[in-house]
Amino acid sequence: MPDVLLSIRAEDDLRRLEKLERERVRRALASLAVGAPNLDIRPLVGHEPWRRLRVGNRRVIFRRTVQGGGVEGPIRVARIVNRRDLEAVARGLAVV
Repeated sequence: MPDVLLSIRAEDDLRRLEKLERERVRRALASLAVGAPNLDIRPLVGHEPWRRLRVGNRRVIFRRTVQGGGVEGPIRVARIVNRRDLEAVARGLAVV
């Protein structure tokens, strides 16, 4: 089971959310960590390997890492943003 690691900016984004929204995002991140099949995940077109997880009006921008030998590593969350800000934030993501 891969861990979910939040960047400093993602931690700040999460901290700024209202309590109910913050809990909803935390539950979605826990589901992401265990690989729940019912999540709304899509690739960010033009920004591979980044993906987005839809949680209400919020979008969790993340990527799966691969360790040596093709073993799946931790999930790295870059940002948690409002859906209307997704494209602007995606333009600033590193391609690595």
